[in-house]
Amino acid sequence: MNQDETFPDSWLDGAMNRALEADQDAFLSVAESRREAEELLLEARRQAASIEARADRRMATVQKERAKVLRRQLETLQRHHRRAALFKEAGEERFDTPAWAEPGVAARRLAALLTGGMEG
Repeated sequence: MNQDETFPDSWLDGAMNRALEADQDAFLSVAESRREAEELLLEARRQAASIEARADRRMATVQKERAKVLRRQLETLQRHHRRAALFKEAGEERFDTPAWAEPGVAARRLAALLTGGMEG
């Protein structure tokens, strides 16, 4: 073998080694990027769960408060309806009894309150 014939082999071996190293570097870089992406995704999921839990607590609080208000309003409507019925049975007309003490009007008012609609 002469020197010209060995030169291409050593050059080819070196090139092949550099290509294998570059391939290994690329593989490690992709693996590291994948690991970082998975960490970011996990953190994003944690944050989303935290936001969802806070929103659920806020909605529960708002619903609880709204239920209290509606319960008080319903009790007031029922109280006025009972008073109006008692006055009607006694044959007395009370001018200070609100018109919505009548059952149909009271029901419409309650429906409007429950649905957030306007009373008609």
